[in-house]
Amino acid sequence: TLPEVTLRRLTVQLDESKQFDMLQSSASPEMRCFDLLAAMPTTAEAFARACSRDDLDIIALDASTMLEFALRPDLVLAALKRGLCFELRYAGALRSDTCRHYFIANAASLLRASRGRGVILSSAANDPFGLRGHHDLANLMLLCGARGMDMALAAVSSNCKAVVDRAFQRRLNRFAKEVATG
Repeated sequence: TLPEVTLRRLTVQLDESKQFDMLQSSASPEMRCFDLLAAMPTTAEAFARACSRDDLDIIALDASTMLEFALRPDLVLAALKRGLCFELRYAGALRSDTCRHYFIANAASLLRASRGRGVILSSAANDPFGLRGHHDLANLMLLCGARGMDMALAAVSSNCKAVVDRAFQRRLNRFAKEVATG
């Protein structure tokens, strides 16, 4: 088995263009201490800009609320081509029927736009009662339209590993550039 490693993650909620300036400084010492960088867009403009970024690892979506924008397939596929991953937070779907309805609709829309690739699930739970096992989550993904159990399980296993691998590679490339120019 592999040793356990604790990763540091920064998630920035973005709704205005000027908030991307904070992420522009991803080479700053404050930003370098994070292993994973995620953006949570709340507007269509912020979503489009997040999909076009190379310095992000994850685009997080609070899928249990009504999204203010459409998950356009051209933007989603462009982000996947850059190596970005889309995170669906499921804890809200456990709270009420309305949140569950929004989660299923948003997850189905993302699965259609991404063709089932590059999607990960996370809880974003405030307490341990909001956590679920990987087979429960795979069944939830099947309910949302994932094509097959392999694709559904990838959302809680191989896709997550791919995000960590890409983040490590991004940091390694940034370090190599610093050494080369330094």
